[in-house]
Amino acid sequence: IRGDIGTSVTFKVYRPLTKETKSFTIVRQEIKIPTIDTETKNGVFVIHLYNFSAESPEMFRKALVEFTKSNSKYLMIDLRGNPGGYLESSVQIASYFVPQGGVIVEEKGNREYGANIHRSLGYAGIDTSKIKIGVLIDEGSASASEILAGAMKDQKVATVLGQKSFGKGSVQEFITLGNGGALKVTVATWYTPNGISITKDGVTPDIELKRATSTTAISELNAATLKLKSLK
Repeated sequence: IRGDIGTSVTFKVYRPLTKETKSFTIVRQEIKIPTIDTETKNGVFVIHLYNFSAESPEMFRKALVEFTKSNSKYLMIDLRGNPGGYLESSVQIASYFVPQGGVIVEEKGNREYGANIHRSLGYAGIDTSKIKIGVLIDEGSASASEILAGAMKDQKVATVLGQKSFGKGSVQEFITLGNGGALKVTVATWYTPNGISITKDGVTPDIELKRATSTTAISELNAATLKLKSLK
């Protein structure tokens, strides 16, 4: 569907539930995807995090300030469809919840690359003992999303809900070749604090929720927030 801005493209969409195929014509335009937005659902403060950009940690900090002012005792971090981004951003965001020095993710590579453990910076401001925290994931949650969800699950600071994540936990290097070509080589893979390979196993939720279609995504969030509030 690539093309010049302002031009039209028609494509067909097959819907498995209704077994229908429909044609849609859209006009190509620049799409600006937000990084974070918030809402309150069933008394649960929800932070929708759409990617892990360089700005994400500061925007997340502001969202946590908003959460504190709301006086809610329930926090849901929605990572559905989040493809990831910067490793550093996921480490900084996890540092609001994982105690200082706690493992967030480990990189394991070949003999030359070795191993590298990323630990929590121990940011202050959130007392996890006084609130219930949920992390909502699905098959589209990948990379840095899986690092955050895996760390919070293994460190037992949050309950992970939803569906099993995508499974993209690799560290790659870009190598330029002498003939003008290039290679992108995987040199290491990511592991959660409990030693689970993100690439091989993904992140399995503590509580599996039925996969919602695009037309019922709101009800999936509704189910997740109600489930979080019911946990002991």
